[in-house]
Amino acid sequence: MLKNHRKVLKGVLTSTLILAMLMTALLTTYLPNVSAAPNFYRPSAAKILQDLQATNPNYQHPRLMLTPAKLTQLKTDCKNTEPYKTWYTGIKNSAIDIVNNQPLLTEGASVSPDKMLNSAFKLSLAYLVETSNRDRFKTRLYNEIVNVAGFSDWEENESFLSTTDYIMAFAIAYDWLYSSWTSTEKTTIRTALVNKGLQKGRDQLDQSANGTLPDGVFDWPSCSHNWNMICNSGIGIGALAIADESAYSSLCSGLLRDGFLSYENFIVHFAPDGGYFEGPAYWRFLNQTMVPYFSSLMTALGTHYGYLDLEGINRTGYFGIAMMTKTGWNNTQDSGYGITSMPGLFFYGSYFSDPKLSAYRYKQIGLGLSDTAAEVLDVLWYTPPPSGTYDSIFNTLDLDYYFENSQDAIFRNNFFGSDSNYVGINGGKGNVNHGHLDAGSFVYEAAGVRWVYDLGKDNYDLSKNFSYGDATQSRWSYYRYRAEGHNTLVINPTALADQNISATIPVTVNAINQTNVKAVVDLTDAYASSVNSATRTMNFNKDTGKLVLTDKISFKTASGNTLYWFMHTKAAINIAPDGKSAILTQGDKALRVTVLDNKHTLSSAPATPLATSPNPNTWPANISKGLTQNANADYNKLVISATNAGGSNYLLRVSMKPVVDQLTVNDAANASDWSVQPGIQAGDTQYGDRAQTLASVPASLAGSPWIRTANDSKTYTSNPLVSFKVTEDTEVYVAHNDLITTKPSWLTSGGWTDTGEDIVNSDGTVYSAYKNTFTAGSTVSLGSNGNTSSSLYMIVLKPVSVAIGPTDDNFTKGGSDATVVQGSGGTATFLMIKDDPNSSELYDRKAYIKFNIGQMESVEKAVLRVYGYNNTDATPVTIRAYGTGGSNDWTESTITWANAPAVSGSVLSTAAVTDTRQYYEFDVSPYVRSRSVDSKALLTIVLCDEDVANKTVTFNSKEYTAKPPELVIIR
Repeated sequence: MLKNHRKVLKGVLTSTLILAMLMTALLTTYLPNVSAAPNFYRPSAAKILQDLQATNPNYQHPRLMLTPAKLTQLKTDCKNTEPYKTWYTGIKNSAIDIVNNQPLLTEGASVSPDKMLNSAFKLSLAYLVETSNRDRFKTRLYNEIVNVAGFSDWEENESFLSTTDYIMAFAIAYDWLYSSWTSTEKTTIRTALVNKGLQKGRDQLDQSANGTLPDGVFDWPSCSHNWNMICNSGIGIGALAIADESAYSSLCSGLLRDGFLSYENFIVHFAPDGGYFEGPAYWRFLNQTMVPYFSSLMTALGTHYGYLDLEGINRTGYFGIAMMTKTGWNNTQDSGYGITSMPGLFFYGSYFSDPKLSAYRYKQIGLGLSDTAAEVLDVLWYTPPPSGTYDSIFNTLDLDYYFENSQDAIFRNNFFGSDSNYVGINGGKGNVNHGHLDAGSFVYEAAGVRWVYDLGKDNYDLSKNFSYGDATQSRWSYYRYRAEGHNTLVINPTALADQNISATIPVTVNAINQTNVKAVVDLTDAYASSVNSATRTMNFNKDTGKLVLTDKISFKTASGNTLYWFMHTKAAINIAPDGKSAILTQGDKALRVTVLDNKHTLSSAPATPLATSPNPNTWPANISKGLTQNANADYNKLVISATNAGGSNYLLRVSMKPVVDQLTVNDAANASDWSVQPGIQAGDTQYGDRAQTLASVPASLAGSPWIRTANDSKTYTSNPLVSFKVTEDTEVYVAHNDLITTKPSWLTSGGWTDTGEDIVNSDGTVYSAYKNTFTAGSTVSLGSNGNTSSSLYMIVLKPVSVAIGPTDDNFTKGGSDATVVQGSGGTATFLMIKDDPNSSELYDRKAYIKFNIGQMESVEKAVLRVYGYNNTDATPVTIRAYGTGGSNDWTESTITWANAPAVSGSVLSTAAVTDTRQYYEFDVSPYVRSRSVDSKALLTIVLCDEDVANKTVTFNSKEYTAKPPELVIIR
């Protein structure tokens, strides 16, 4: 949880060497152009002091984020007015818990600064609002103040970030309870605040300016990342609390003046759109201090001198909103995973007159989660909506976001729904503070569940963790920071960095705030040593959750490249035997991942380094500390690999989409033996608790995801036995045991029909396939077996397909008729196929069928269906389907044997055609996929007989309207 995020920063920088490397990397690669950006007024120390005294005459308190007028309002609202009342009740209860149950802090404990600040806020507010039994809060707070004031030092591991928390805590306690403290108590608080906090800040500002900072002390005054803003903000809050007291006015006004000048190094980072280069967790981390500081400037000075109006700050709240998913952070870079509160949105929403920001925070609190519960700052900054309600305003929030600053593209269908679908893909800049080699990586959620994870940071105490150079020992030696530890490509890896560490990776958003959205990441710079160009295109249907990734690479060499595609997940992975698809399961949900190109297959692996990667666990510096890099035991990864990749048009394509949601098996005794499986086919094990296999599966169902049931569930007699939600329009098939002649009533009504197709198992038992169609979001409820002794049914899930009719079709004839248009000029109702035993090709006939598939984003399966028969005899004739490599500009009224496009490539599919009149099917998926990938709308399929059969096969043409040819596509 990010409330305790500071604790992971303690001990980050423990040596001069690390400091030097960090500063060199950061200050040479990501310094802002300050001279071009500022539009603010740099106040003098005297001006600051003048404004403080004018705004707070007669040493008026409170002044930090809180004014006397606001306090008067809160004393009433926290007792009588919603939502203040409910929020405050939770805060008061937490304050009571601090009083009754939490021990005083221990010096050196890694979480103590956070706890001190948390206590100061809650105990102070409870004391101010309560009218009876309130002294317990003040007493507990003062005991903690005396305790912490006695610490030998407020810096932990030379980290001024720790000092910042203590400064803020003491300043809040001093300011908010000013009228309640005795003079002795005030002296205790001020003395510690100045000697252990503000004076140390003054010393380090001066040492930074003259280059005399001691070894091991980080130069936060001149850096350009979060340390600068956090430290200056905390010092500023402390200075505002006491700057009008004569003994401290010179120190504090000077700190405020120099603090403004110092954080000019940092604050321009929000331009132009509010995105943040260090990632979402550090955005949250710095806003924990930066927003209270700006709020305090407004309440204590009446101005922020223009700094808050710098470009992008008015939009930065949307970065937090965009990067927070239903389940937690889109945790790029060093961010942790989890849901956190964002009270600063109320301040931003009020100051920038943007109630949408406030509406998000209001709804976030309403989730009722402990991690998003109302905080003291929410109570301070909340303002009622200007009109309507925050619920109605929330519904106007954009769902999609693109940030030029950080090169993040974010798309979702809703924010908090159980059916939430989300994808975030990033480009960004290399070598930024807390950066990773993660160009092209993505985080993906569907049906309210995260399927694709970023792993986040590793232990900051690991050796070379903040060494950003491409050396044999550096940050890029650790799995979590390398490209291989992300959901992106790895090309020709070595022990050095596996992406260009200085790359700039742009993201182009081609569609936003639509149902179907698209983003393109230009990865060329990331892999510049191996490629001429590389792009990752993301197509996402926000309603269905379907995500399609297309990687297109132009290698510098024609072959010989090693290529990996990685995707990290916590789901259980079940890969189909052909490697073309996998089912991922988490709880009651299932996701199908499908390889859409023709040359790659899926495998799975633990989330561990490649053999070519370095092993920092063996470094003496790590061994001496007893440290190893994270073993990532909670994660597995899907892998696509190629060892001889190359060429100028190399394609790798993968789709993923949820197939089952809320799978509930009411037979609890056998539920663990049920599972969602990848594409069904002969040879699959039929049941989760039996050894039978499937002997035959109809071609129309082969390759479809299915639910493997438990045979022992046949004894369960209540209804429903199982229920689940389909996430797209789906044909659900129940293959029911034919030994059960009296079918259960639920299968003979409600839209279920017998398809006439059968699945047969290894025992010879036949299961008739019944079909029903359900729209996306529907719940499917299936009853008991209808017989407790015969084997249980199976369930197959087939997405509703699209049937495309031909634009043209005709057959051609060889020999002397090679230049003659057949089929009555293309108007005949039949297509003829024949193989002439004579070499003259006189009687040879081939059928040509052309389709326009449009600009399909993906094709999972494509089947050509043609209706006909062998009209010579009952002997099966093997008809072969081919693609063409030539032009598709032929027409049925002009095509002949002589001018027809040439057959190209190997056989796509075959079908044995008998004298039975029926639809015959040809799986032409690879061919159609390749046309879809290349955005070629037109394609031709050629049907021919190459067995010298001298038999005539006749299929209906498109002119035979009853049962014409069709190309059935599942997308």
